[in-house]
Amino acid sequence: MSYREINVRCFFNWPCRAVDISGWMCCAPLALWLTDAAVYGGDYCDTETFRAECARDEVVVMRSARYGRMALGRCVETEMGHIGCHRDVLTPVDRRCSGRRRCELRVPDAELESTRPCLRELKSYLEAAYSCVPGTNSFINAFKSTAVTF
Repeated sequence: MSYREINVRCFFNWPCRAVDISGWMCCAPLALWLTDAAVYGGDYCDTETFRAECARDEVVVMRSARYGRMALGRCVETEMGHIGCHRDVLTPVDRRCSGRRRCELRVPDAELESTRPCLRELKSYLEAAYSCVPGTNSFINAFKSTAVTF
């Protein structure tokens, strides 16, 4: 499984997860924070809203996001010959959610729809997963740069 890392530069220029504690900056690789972090999320059908929310002293880190018709289930009840069409949309969802305390994406979403994972006539859904890690969004966003997958 791959994890997303908020790439923060500190001390020895290591990519790390940063926490602001009373003016002191502490760093630890994000993988260490994610190892024990609970995973939240699921499938979000047409007209539903994906909501990621963390406690006051935590921020969202997106783990995965796909948009399309991944499988038959609650969101797609009839195959119609188009199951398995999807796009990885982690980058735009990560940009809109990771490093924040909360975020919302309503399905369908114009940016995700623009990826055209399936035939336009078919409704797509969002499959998303995130974790909450200790930190404050203002501090992390101040140092956030490109997300790294490892």
